[in-house]
Amino acid sequence: MTRILLLTPQLPYPPHQGTSLRNYHIVRGVAERHEVTLLSFLEAGQTAVSTPLDSLCQQIITVPVPPRTTATRLRQLLTTRLPDMAHRLHSQAFNEALIGLLQKQPFFDIIQIEGIELARTIPLIRQHSPQSKIVFDDHNAETDLQRRAMLADLPNPRRWPAAAYSWFQVARLHRFEGAACRGVDWITAVSATDKETIARFLPTAAPPITVIPNCIDVTDYGNWPLEADTPRFDLVFSGKMDYRPNIDAVLWFAEAVWPQIIAQRPQTNWAIVGQKPHPRLERLRGLPNVTITGWVERCSRI
Repeated sequence: MTRILLLTPQLPYPPHQGTSLRNYHIVRGVAERHEVTLLSFLEAGQTAVSTPLDSLCQQIITVPVPPRTTATRLRQLLTTRLPDMAHRLHSQAFNEALIGLLQKQPFFDIIQIEGIELARTIPLIRQHSPQSKIVFDDHNAETDLQRRAMLADLPNPRRWPAAAYSWFQVARLHRFEGAACRGVDWITAVSATDKETIARFLPTAAPPITVIPNCIDVTDYGNWPLEADTPRFDLVFSGKMDYRPNIDAVLWFAEAVWPQIIAQRPQTNWAIVGQKPHPRLERLRGLPNVTITGWVERCSRI
């Protein structure tokens, strides 16, 4: 049986957003045939006690998310050449926990890194467990994602500070993401498009890239009873609403498409569903027939 160590930026349970959804189902799938150890950051409000992960993993070790102030972020931006995401979860406690696991016997056959925030662990793994194969799950093709955010902000003068931030980050991410991809034995991506994007900045002899799509367990979304007073909506956008691409998508739709829909069908209702709505979305609350729900229970129907 293959011994696998998974490193995750947040505990992959409950699976309530993209990262935790992907990582939880990876744990579920891998644990069917292999022995899984999980080393994860633990966010405020999360618990590693009495979750389905207990039956899936041989061992679960958690480390609190390190605090990071705006002043610290600014200092790191000005004094280092690393991208912001490389600093986000840099933690001595996490590094020490990782080294402790790597020094135990028998060694891990595979160490899988979930997301670019944890790519700084690659040199540690090579140093303390050179016999292990490293898999890097590059969730977002981050360099290209940051580049597209910059291009989206440039036409709007109010967003120029954000565009300037992205401009700094693109070059740094290109170096960092490229080095991470070149420094591992295998790369996984969420889509064929991401695979092509990542491959563009890798040499011919780079590690192979395999597409592993995101998924959900459809049995979790059955036919719940619908209460009589439950509101109905014609259009629904569902996603984590403090995530930049989701914010941009909703704002674009509200400006470019929604007025045309209302002009043709004034009674149309639109629900924007997802946790942590960003302040940039507040101006949409005044639009006709638009509802921003915030977090809803999974069994709620809209």
